[in-house]
Amino acid sequence: MKDGSRPWQRFSGIRIVGDVHGEAEAFKAVNNGASTKHLFVVQLGDLVDRGPDSVGALRLALDLRERGLGLFLRSNHDDKLRRALRGNPVKIGLELRSTLDGLGAAPDRDALIPRVRKALDTAPWWLRAGGYLLVHGAFHPAMLTALGPQAISPRHVADKCRWLALYGEGSMSGADDELPTRTYHWIDTVPAETTVVIGHDAIATDKIVERRGALGGRVLFCDTGAGKGGKLSYIDVAISA
Repeated sequence: MKDGSRPWQRFSGIRIVGDVHGEAEAFKAVNNGASTKHLFVVQLGDLVDRGPDSVGALRLALDLRERGLGLFLRSNHDDKLRRALRGNPVKIGLELRSTLDGLGAAPDRDALIPRVRKALDTAPWWLRAGGYLLVHGAFHPAMLTALGPQAISPRHVADKCRWLALYGEGSMSGADDELPTRTYHWIDTVPAETTVVIGHDAIATDKIVERRGALGGRVLFCDTGAGKGGKLSYIDVAISA
């Protein structure tokens, strides 16, 4: 996406889609519904791992992107795949190994893998649309005025935004097999009149959860556990600017 472009302005609104995690059939149905309503699709990241068809989910996301019908944001699972495809040293667990094996077994792998790499390399870190800020992991106020970490200074703020976008806010125990402890102090930094929509953190599997921060800002948790025993959720929004 070019700086300053707003491709959704040609549409009736935006369909914001939570974490897919390989649930390609559910993602296809959500995309078809968006097409019927002439909505631009913004998928919040974590297309791959866990579910039955990560390659299919990637194909659907590539199709949206290449046809100008949608895009997906950077996220921790997808970024780990990106680094693995670039040959960077990463710890490859069972989930990522399954995704990599699926890509390697694809009959069109010689064409598909470069398409996936390009899309992952150029995916937006976050997206501001009207009064909405869309990001995979968590929010920082600098995201409201910058298109990505590369446009933020000083460096420690840029690095924090990069971390929040991919991994959210939390602390690690140091154990390789333990998930981070989630914290939500960032919610209190969301300004009034701003709605932040995130994926990453399935705090409920039956509905999208809303929280309000100290400044009056609103946060919507759009990950409802697709690929993890829950469902794929989405929000349709009208964007005035």
